[in-house]
Amino acid sequence: WDLWQARLQDKRWTQPQPLALNSSADELDPFLSSDGRWLYFASNRPGGHGGFDLYRAALGADGQPGVAENLGSTVNGRQDERSPALAEDGGLLFSSNRRGGAGGWDLWQAHAGAAGFAAPTPLAGINSAGDELDGSWLGGGRGVVFARANAGGGAQLWLSHCRQGQWQAATLLTLSFNSAD
Repeated sequence: WDLWQARLQDKRWTQPQPLALNSSADELDPFLSSDGRWLYFASNRPGGHGGFDLYRAALGADGQPGVAENLGSTVNGRQDERSPALAEDGGLLFSSNRRGGAGGWDLWQAHAGAAGFAAPTPLAGINSAGDELDGSWLGGGRGVVFARANAGGGAQLWLSHCRQGQWQAATLLTLSFNSAD
């Protein structure tokens, strides 16, 4: 897997090109920071802390990413980290199959600090024995929409709200395309 970039010209995406930061390993799950300065992604490239790690690369004025920086051992563990997403306050949401969650892949958050990210914590109240992946913050971090694997081998979109510092039980989004398949 590699990350690619295309140009929007006359309302069409054209000229897809692989990014220079790609390695011989896999790069996936891209996320652009809201200020347009950083590209976050997951990779299992050599030199990481284990499995897939989270990285970021500064974006130049031409939109091209610079050198990939590992987010470090505070965020990345021996297992896998995937699906990075930043909150408005700079906090990080991601999926991991590390120990300490509810089981399988779970959603984790790491608050932003002056020296990087704080130690991640699982989103208690959202995570289940199943797999939770691809989370995105909503409403300034007051909600999270995410994919949860189902018994049939598919995944569906779920929503949880944070009330008084506690994540509420997730509810299935009632969308026409959000079927069990």
